[in-house]
Amino acid sequence: MVHGVPVVTTRQPELLEIVTPGEHVMMAKGKNAKSLYQEISKVLTDSKLSSKLIKNSKIRAEDFEMKDIVKQHLDQYIISINK
Repeated sequence: MVHGVPVVTTRQPELLEIVTPGEHVMMAKGKNAKSLYQEISKVLTDSKLSSKLIKNSKIRAEDFEMKDIVKQHLDQYIISINK
């Protein structure tokens, strides 16, 4: 997502906690080659969609920068040892 290319993946419940299909990524039905083909085709033929996915996914990826994740973990650790 941070590399500036649109992402097409299969629908996974855990991914739905992180991204929104059609906003950050395109999601195909699992174990369905036709669905995967359709989602890839959309990204390759619709430049507006592709640009939107790239822009939105870069913004979303900023929420998961390593320094921020480490800080959150350290903050929680400090809270837990001070109880």
